[in-house]
Amino acid sequence: MQRVKAVQFKYQPTEQIINLLKTFKDMVNEAIRIGLERKIKSRFILIAEVYQPFKTYGLINSLGN
Repeated sequence: MQRVKAVQFKYQPTEQIINLLKTFKDMVNEAIRIGLERKIKSRFILIAEVYQPFKTYGLINSLGN
């Protein structure tokens, strides 16, 4: 039997963190949708295809791109 050691702690995320995680989830879902709809098989093509739609989330410039 495999044993796992874990530490439990309480964490209350701020509203800003919650919003960031929701935005990230939406972006991942959109990338998956675009990839499936367009039958994209290359990571680099997917990046090129989602770049413009991802600009609407307002995170591209804040990441230095």
